Amino acid sequence: SSITLTQDDLSGDLLQAANVKITPNPVRGDKVLLRYGLTQAAQKVSIEVYSPSGRLLWTDNNGNIQIGQNQWMLDASSLASGTYLVRVLAWTQAGGQPQIVTKAFALLR
Repeated sequence: SSITLTQDDLSGDLLQAANVKITPNPVRGDKVLLRYGLTQAAQKVSIEVYSPSGRLLWTDNNGNIQIGQNQWMLDASSLASGTYLVRVLAWTQAGGQPQIVTKAFALLR
């Protein structure tokens, strides 16, 4: 099952909240898998991970992401128990506004 604290309302269809999944959730090990589906190719996708206190822990920027299912792995071995937020930002063009989906995962130690 998935814990969703918030998800932004998307005006377009490049990135949809229903197509962003975090598994396993809750996390009991060291690996967190983020899967996200794009309905069209993205010029840039950024993935941000925030601590339970709201501090930005990681940013990963990727360019030229293909349409369809994509995945990103987080090594959570150094993280303490808590609820973390993951933001996925996707751009179809440089300088444009990104579409954003925010999901949460619980880490149990």
